[in-house]
Amino acid sequence: MLAIFALLVVGGSAMPQFNGTKCPAYWELQTPHMSRDFNMKQLDGYYYELAFHDATQNPLCPNEVPRCITSDKKVQTYPDGVRYVNDTWDLQCFGVEYPQTLLFNETDKPGFVNGYVPVTKIPFLPKSVVSKLVFPNTIVDFKAGPQGYSLEMQCVEWLGRIVFVGINYYTKEKTEEAFQQIDKVARAQGLGYFLDKNEGVHRVNHTGCPNEPKVESETVSSEEVGTAEPANEVATGNSTCAKPGDCGLAYQACCAGFAAKGFPCGCHLKDGDGKAGADCGTCGSAYSVCCAAFSLKGFPCTCDIDSAGQASIVV
Repeated sequence: MLAIFALLVVGGSAMPQFNGTKCPAYWELQTPHMSRDFNMKQLDGYYYELAFHDATQNPLCPNEVPRCITSDKKVQTYPDGVRYVNDTWDLQCFGVEYPQTLLFNETDKPGFVNGYVPVTKIPFLPKSVVSKLVFPNTIVDFKAGPQGYSLEMQCVEWLGRIVFVGINYYTKEKTEEAFQQIDKVARAQGLGYFLDKNEGVHRVNHTGCPNEPKVESETVSSEEVGTAEPANEVATGNSTCAKPGDCGLAYQACCAGFAAKGFPCGCHLKDGDGKAGADCGTCGSAYSVCCAAFSLKGFPCTCDIDSAGQASIVV
């Protein structure tokens, strides 16, 4: 990515500044110690996701904010000797658990892994829709131990644009102190540029989660803490696209869920090739990822979505 490093005198260090034209390189994102200190085996463990910026998580639970999100990471080895993280990821929606397996293959770059979703749980989509799509995942910062954390960011480009950014706050403790610690690191590394766009940062409610270990102090907030206002979602009643396909139908379902939350739709499906307007919010980002995945399978989308006829990609 074309990153501009402005020398900001904050504790004597420079804060990365990103311009959003390309996905950042792993070395632009990571804290300095990662290249010399990171040991992938130490990633093993059970984590609570305290917050996220991720357009694909809300469609998993379209009528409410997902709760009780956890990540059980196991470092394993393929028969060919390549190590990978087998991540049993889980969230709760309407009181029901939705586990999903995420796989992250190790590379020769410390803390940089290639992610895959063998079977997606996004409603209304074929289960294998994103199985061939690679989600480059940078472990921005990692702290080992019982009070540790893993700050991770995924970024995907398609058609020369960023179509997806996911940022995950995984911590060993579900406390406000743990959130503040990892959030401080994220913003010091310049991730606020992405965190505060569109859907902002979603805090995850971990109260009353039956499958989580019981602790005295829990993170209870599920509010958005980013500075961005809620973005518009797609309108289902003014579609002019002749063939919306699976991604278009899933997009409409996502919009219906957000409409139930009180956020009226402002974008529309129209004939195109899979682009999403910058003001089409969370469902727009999810639509772009869906279209990228179908394009890899040889079935490109035939709709765009926007509110004013000028399409660009949202993150």
